Amino acid sequence: MYLITTRLNQAISVLIVAATFSFSSAYAEATAADHNAHHPAASSNLTGSGVYLGFTPCDDCKGVKTELVLNPNNSYVLMTTFIGKSDREFVEKGKFVQAENNIVTLTAKDGSTTRHYLVGEDSLTQLNANAEHINGVGADRYILHKTNVVKGGKTFHRQH
Repeated sequence: MYLITTRLNQAISVLIVAATFSFSSAYAEATAADHNAHHPAASSNLTGSGVYLGFTPCDDCKGVKTELVLNPNNSYVLMTTFIGKSDREFVEKGKFVQAENNIVTLTAKDGSTTRHYLVGEDSLTQLNANAEHINGVGADRYILHKTNVVKGGKTFHRQH
């Protein structure tokens, strides 16, 4: 029964996230063909596009609920909530690039922040400001997992 409840809660969470994104500008994206026609050098950037979810460490709260959408047109939306500190959701929008070394660099629209992630198999691992692995206690918790959303259907699932 616990497994069914857990799976149901996961499915409901994914549905809520998908519904939120389906009505937001995050999915107002060009098709891959249109994008590549205008930006042929950026076609390799499509490998990491998708929706990524995680719960990353926090020094002064219980953790950071993190939702990151990487669009095929190289735009992103990052939503973070500091659990146990505030109910406020922080939203950051900007552009991303993916280098040949599979590091995705996010740059906020206003240029105020730059973030780095290593693209893995169905995951993104947050890196430090110098695009290096984060070390120390909890270093393995800086991972966002890709969640597939089937467009035009009602089936949503998270890959493990």
